[in-house]
Amino acid sequence: MRAKQQDAASAAEPNSSTVVDGMVERILRGMIASGAWDVPTCTVGCDCRPFIEKVYATTAAHAAVARRAATESAVLLKNSPPAGAARPALPLRRGMRVGLVGRACYAPPHIDLRTASWMQGDYYVIGGSGRVVASPNRTRSVHQALVAREVDVVLSPNDSVPAALAVAYAGVDVLIACGGATTTEAKDRESLQLDQHQFLHALGANLSATPAAPALITLAMAPGHFDATWAVNSSAAMVMFLGGEGTGEALADLLLGTESPSGKLPLTLPLNASDMVQPCTTANCSYDEG
Repeated sequence: MRAKQQDAASAAEPNSSTVVDGMVERILRGMIASGAWDVPTCTVGCDCRPFIEKVYATTAAHAAVARRAATESAVLLKNSPPAGAARPALPLRRGMRVGLVGRACYAPPHIDLRTASWMQGDYYVIGGSGRVVASPNRTRSVHQALVAREVDVVLSPNDSVPAALAVAYAGVDVLIACGGATTTEAKDRESLQLDQHQFLHALGANLSATPAAPALITLAMAPGHFDATWAVNSSAAMVMFLGGEGTGEALADLLLGTESPSGKLPLTLPLNASDMVQPCTTANCSYDEG
């Protein structure tokens, strides 16, 4: 049987271009008949703004896919029992009073492209030609999603360490801190640190030095590799990378134990940023590290 197949392949080889042309023609005829190309086109960066701003994927099926994709991409980096506790920090127990600190927990889900560049990313999506604008009626921040689940939240919506510590000692059972980073196509990130890197480090160091401090849970929304050395002072740490419009809802489900953070890391997190290829700061970049 194998010999016959080889003979057939050999016989077709002189006319292989004709065979391929025939395959392509069948595909193209189907696309033309279905109207696949009968849609408006634009040039990215020039005249695509109306399409980016006005086209929404708003069906219930779209929303379900977005939420499931975000949920399944979360990776639990750490989950240890806080000092003196018998069970891990996650999932949260019902009835807990939760402190929520950091701008990334509170920031609006998407930047407003009517006033910002289409190349600008946020803590939910990457900026550039693949920029997606989700329905504003169903896209929630971590804070909004927890409040919608009637969690008792004490909030500090900024990256102030004193404000975060005030929340930590306001009678909360657990403290959740968020960090994020943004990125765009055609440009390297300036560093592997989250925007809240120093905030997370200082907050964790302060809490670890106080025996009566609540357990610290850190959440990261990162576009790729990141320096997670702040996690040493966290009882639990989780990363979702950039999960899109379902980020807030998914993180709330994961924190409360409705869903399990079963994602796997698609990359290696460095112990030190110096272990990684450094960002390029010149116009022409050579990526020759192999």
